[in-house]
Amino acid sequence: MRSSKWIRIIPVAFIMYMLAYMDRINIGVLMPSIQNDLHISASAAGDIAGIFFVGYLILQIPGGIMATKWSAKKFIFILIILWGLAAMASGLVQNEGQLKLVRFLLGVAEGGIWPAVLVLLANWFTVRERARANAFWMACLPVSAMLMAPLTGILLKFFSWKMVLIFEGIPPIIWAFVWYMIIKDRPSEASWMDEKEKHHLMNTLAAEQGKAVKSEGYTAAFKNKTVWGLVIMYFLWMTGFYGYTLWVPSVVEQFTKDSAVMGWLTAIPFTCALIGMIINSYWSDRRMNRVQHVVVPLMIAACTMVAGQFVESPE
Repeated sequence: MRSSKWIRIIPVAFIMYMLAYMDRINIGVLMPSIQNDLHISASAAGDIAGIFFVGYLILQIPGGIMATKWSAKKFIFILIILWGLAAMASGLVQNEGQLKLVRFLLGVAEGGIWPAVLVLLANWFTVRERARANAFWMACLPVSAMLMAPLTGILLKFFSWKMVLIFEGIPPIIWAFVWYMIIKDRPSEASWMDEKEKHHLMNTLAAEQGKAVKSEGYTAAFKNKTVWGLVIMYFLWMTGFYGYTLWVPSVVEQFTKDSAVMGWLTAIPFTCALIGMIINSYWSDRRMNRVQHVVVPLMIAACTMVAGQFVESPE
């Protein structure tokens, strides 16, 4: 059965990173309550949201190395436990400084997961499958926002923001053990996989790796114009993405004081994002064209974000 890896790998990774994204963006929904309780300014709120990414940087490159040379499965398992504990600790803070510290530690724990998952997917999915594999996995981002923003808003109606953070830090720790039991680093380790399917996949991946450009080390990467082009592109994309994601709940709150309604309204754009990701990935794999399928969505996103600055009413 050719679909076994899609059933075994993608859903587990999907839920794992959906929980990670929840613990990353729930601060946006909770921020108005945090500001009122801890008496912090909008500038400090921005620092609290942004310091996560300072920590996130630390394990980006080491995370990929650990996943490649040791084990993506084990490395991610450890990080899931650590991020769950950091997420729960966010609900125990008493002041702005403590919240910044735990947000930084949350970023460190989550930062190594993204590159490690990319390594894992590369061990399981061929080049012609990779856009869909990445899209199905990354669909956890809009799905997390669609589900967790309303959930956080509903919980906030019945519990304090501290209790919400503690509650939402528990699921990752539980899921870490599901991850460890089900995920395998490579097809060769998968006892559940049909032998014919396994050998076909392993031979295809080996042939692709044999044709791949050989690494010339980190120095060559830092001198490579394509690498820097991708870095700049990703930086600009993430600037817009997280600038929107982290602050949209605060903007929506100006239209409604109901935290549950705020969560639902915040989820609407991510529903559209989910549909776009799936369609774009399928089309990209069919055409084997990656550049156009990155440039066009980014242009559409840029135009709509600029147009949004001229909106004066929620109707």
